[in-house]
Amino acid sequence: MKKLLLLLQLTTLLGLGSCGFTGLFLKEKNIYLKSYKDYSSQDYIQHLGFLGERYLKTPNVKIYKLSGRSKKYLSKIYKKIIENNELIFKQKERPKIYIIKDEVPFYFSLPGANFFFSLGLIKSYMKNEGVLIACFAFEILKSLRNIYPKKILYPKGFATTGEMLALTRLPFGIKVNLHKWTFNILKRSNYDPYSHLIWMQIQNKNPLDFSFQHGHNNKVIREEYFLKNYILKEIGPLEKKQLVEKNSSREFYNFLESLKKS
Repeated sequence: MKKLLLLLQLTTLLGLGSCGFTGLFLKEKNIYLKSYKDYSSQDYIQHLGFLGERYLKTPNVKIYKLSGRSKKYLSKIYKKIIENNELIFKQKERPKIYIIKDEVPFYFSLPGANFFFSLGLIKSYMKNEGVLIACFAFEILKSLRNIYPKKILYPKGFATTGEMLALTRLPFGIKVNLHKWTFNILKRSNYDPYSHLIWMQIQNKNPLDFSFQHGHNNKVIREEYFLKNYILKEIGPLEKKQLVEKNSSREFYNFLESLKKS
């Protein structure tokens, strides 16, 4: 009886781990699973994109419904950045922009032109149009260029904001290069590129508020330092007038006004 139970347990183990253990027990070449395909980067990107739907269905994740005028305004920014950087962005995907009803400041994107910003982020820190565009441009780069760290994804019914931020958080070196790219795509789009540096400085001046966004190992100060060095080498010494926040458009103020009704 004991031998029979042992045999059943061994059979079950081999059945559950067939993909990982076939090479250990079977010598014949024709027995290997030829159709087996490893989990590729593209598979991961698609899976990560699908998580957006789960995130939006997660309890306590509430969406603020944008007005038609606000959607048009944000889409206009997106379109201008894409059209002025066609060599970098070859996709023609329509943006899906979500404002999450949460007072904690955070932002992230997912593959497929999916963008998420908290209401608290925009109300408290997006007081200037250039800062909003800089934050948006950084996430456009991530989304359309599929710049996401490959991490283990567990199948779950829901995904919290903290989990989404952890999955999309980039290593320090990659972020340093993305800041440089963001500066350049803003410049090519005829937006103020120095607004990205201002946006980094805002986050550095409010480290506790943005600890949820960046995690415990906040390296935004170092990222700001590297961006300043890049600007110094490529353009020259920074002048005070370059870091002055430019006037915002009427559309931007209408956008902010619409969010106050929430």
